[in-house]
Amino acid sequence: MNNRLIERGRQSTGVFDFGKKHYLIPVEVIAEEDSGTITLTVDQQTVKSAPPLADPHVAPDEGLQRAAREHCGLAAVPPPEP
Repeated sequence: MNNRLIERGRQSTGVFDFGKKHYLIPVEVIAEEDSGTITLTVDQQTVKSAPPLADPHVAPDEGLQRAAREHCGLAAVPPPEP
């Protein structure tokens, strides 16, 4: 499966990276990119309820990628790149 997903980290109360949550978001939901920021086509609740990414330093398995795409209303498998 193509790794066409982004990881979004959100800091909650915690020290030394404890309490930090990471979510997997398909790149297809990016509406706009600007210097250091992105705008998504999904709402904040969709991002917060996206499948969590346990370790952002390890590539997500196909099941998690599929779940992230379906959660955002996309096909489970992305279309092939041109």
